[in-house]
Amino acid sequence: MNVPAKRIDDSELEMALADLEVARTFKDAADLFLEGAQSVVRPDGDAPNKVLLWDLHKAETLLSEMICRIERAEKRIEQVMKAVAA
Repeated sequence: MNVPAKRIDDSELEMALADLEVARTFKDAADLFLEGAQSVVRPDGDAPNKVLLWDLHKAETLLSEMICRIERAEKRIEQVMKAVAA
């Protein structure tokens, strides 16, 4: 979707950049949590407790969602920058 240059203002770019920063922060947190959770999962795929496996699944889901959000924010920033340059 192309955004006409006349509709672009600083607030749109600021919102896209803020969304990108939030998504990256959540992704970093999910990465750390996932790394910690994976360190206690045994090679057979089991864990000391089933709650940890559920948390691991939630971390993987959050990580996937944040990666999608980052991609959308980057795409939006690219669209805004192209519209500004036009």
